[in-house]
Amino acid sequence: MTHYVVVRSDLASDDSPRGYLAAHVCHAAGESGPAPPGSIAVVLGVPNEHELLAIAKRLVDLDVPHVVIHENVGRFANQATAIGIRPTHDRGQIRKAVSSLALVR
Repeated sequence: MTHYVVVRSDLASDDSPRGYLAAHVCHAAGESGPAPPGSIAVVLGVPNEHELLAIAKRLVDLDVPHVVIHENVGRFANQATAIGIRPTHDRGQIRKAVSSLALVR
């Protein structure tokens, strides 16, 4: 089974530590559903909220179950920060939406 998360790369910058980005990855993974032991985790990045919302729209259009995480406080308040995609064995539809994205580095 594979568990995909898409997160905004701009969450980790000079004034926001990498831990902030990591917290949103964890939040998206947890909200999108449990992954059984032995699952593969894939964390992909987009540069900003606009691109994140474009991925969310593609997932809706492809009928891929997912959850969009929104920040409720701080610098990114009321913005979409990450997407958790329900763990699945069938990665075909997901790949259609995220194949252009790179792994978070």
